Amino acid sequence: MNAKLLIFSNLLVTFYLIGLVWLIQVVQYPGFDKVGTKNFHAYHEFHVSSIFWVVAMPMVIELILSLGLLITRPPQVDMILNVFLFVLVLVVWGVTFFVAIPLHNQLADGGLNADITRKLTNINWIRTIAWTLRGVVLAYIIYDAWE
Repeated sequence: MNAKLLIFSNLLVTFYLIGLVWLIQVVQYPGFDKVGTKNFHAYHEFHVSSIFWVVAMPMVIELILSLGLLITRPPQVDMILNVFLFVLVLVVWGVTFFVAIPLHNQLADGGLNADITRKLTNINWIRTIAWTLRGVVLAYIIYDAWE
């Protein structure tokens, strides 16, 4: 894969994930408390099983593409920015697997809990900011490299 295509592919998958994480941040997670206790278990189960297919593969693709940038070191990407982009992906993965998934498991096991949904919404800001920042940096790299 040539450097331009690798950088542009990173941008595309990251922008997809930015749109997704903002939707989850401002609509989906705050909406958990609106479902009500009676319907929450079924709704949460639907959310978790559905969102997996929407987010898992793009996250894997983003990780691979980001690693590709790190390994190939395209001249258009400053090494510090390259490492920063990869660290942002690792932050997203870390928050997802070590915080968000365990919180979702607590909701699945214990039902609707305002404290847990609040924690989930608050911790998701880290992913929201990391992905948004990644998109801004990638857009800057493309702008700077091809102006």
